[in-house]
Amino acid sequence: MAEDAHFSAFPGYERSLTVIEGAGLDLDAGPEGACERVLPLTPVVFPGERNLHGRLIDGPVRNLNLMWARGRVEGRVRLRPFDKGAAGFSGDAMGLAVLLASGPAIRVRDRVVDEVFDLNAMEVLLQCDDENTEFDLEVECSEPCRLILVEVSALA
Repeated sequence: MAEDAHFSAFPGYERSLTVIEGAGLDLDAGPEGACERVLPLTPVVFPGERNLHGRLIDGPVRNLNLMWARGRVEGRVRLRPFDKGAAGFSGDAMGLAVLLASGPAIRVRDRVVDEVFDLNAMEVLLQCDDENTEFDLEVECSEPCRLILVEVSALA
């Protein structure tokens, strides 16, 4: 996002907005409500039908937008800081994306299917299925890094 801009409306959808580069932005709802500040690496969730205008705080930003159909699936964006070494995470989802937001290249091992993937900054590992399935990943990094996990799960 290089300049202040109006956000498109997506009625019937929920949205999660995460600033992954830059100082952040303010979401101005105008007469509908207050202004909400979106700081870097802090997901903000809001209804897709909201009439919003984004105002940059201090220069351009790069955003990660996740939108999901309300009542059909549930979406979640989580920040996972990792120290040097290896750490794992697991759960159930029908869609999982792993984005390396900052830090050196990392190695991701999918322990369910025993596959290994190398990710550089701003690269994404995506796993999808028609229903919620188990995921079990191990991340190895030589220096501290920050991952963004995007999960989409079917509602029960």
